[in-house]
Amino acid sequence: MRWVKGIAFIAIGALLATHAGWAECRDCLQASLFAKDEMVGWDLSPTGLLMIYYSKTGLKADRISLHRIVEQGYEPWSDDVVRRSFGNQVSILRADEPGTALPYAYIYLTNPLYYGSDLDRFGQAHRVWEDADEDGINGNELRVSWAPGW
Repeated sequence: MRWVKGIAFIAIGALLATHAGWAECRDCLQASLFAKDEMVGWDLSPTGLLMIYYSKTGLKADRISLHRIVEQGYEPWSDDVVRRSFGNQVSILRADEPGTALPYAYIYLTNPLYYGSDLDRFGQAHRVWEDADEDGINGNELRVSWAPGW
């Protein structure tokens, strides 16, 4: 009977430690930190993910999100056509290029696959979370040590 209490104590301790870890992650990974109005730039990763950079000050990027691209090309997509074709799960990034008749557009999943913070001078994140469900920041993100495609 004593060993059952010991196992229960260890299980409860592990559960509390895991919960404390999630609470810490929620404190540093907040949806408000990845608001579109704080976007300061974008780029494409070598693996084709759309990297969106964010900054509180508007000067130097300090956060990044990586999104899967579902469609791209020179086409005058309206927001209504995109919503009818892909639903409400996508956003449009229009990249106007000088000398072109139509803007180049990227249609990407609104909720990122990866979130990153504490960017160094090369734009590499020191803290990275993976959201395999791509369902937004809701506590199911996993802290990873490295994000492929960066």
